[in-house]
Amino acid sequence: MANLKRSKSERETLVGEASSEDELYPWGLRLHLEEPEIEKLGISEIDVGSILDISGKVKVTSYSKHEDDKESRRSIELQVTDLTLPAGEGLAERLYGKNK
Repeated sequence: MANLKRSKSERETLVGEASSEDELYPWGLRLHLEEPEIEKLGISEIDVGSILDISGKVKVTSYSKHEDDKESRRSIELQVTDLTLPAGEGLAERLYGKNK
């Protein structure tokens, strides 16, 4: 699994100076789920800062490549079509540990 967090030097190169904590990951890597999706995933309550494993499917909706004398850049747009929290332990157990 690749960690997509940008290094300080990568952030400085892209924006001219190190960006804030909110910009450690590139734009477009954040998923925004609303009530219907939250219900489908079986989430009742969750703490901000929780780390979850997810599994999903995406459809490639765009691929582009740009080259000039100085650099070559590529971009891919992905549409999330299916998403799941892995089976096994319940969500509460994954977040808070097993009750004793």
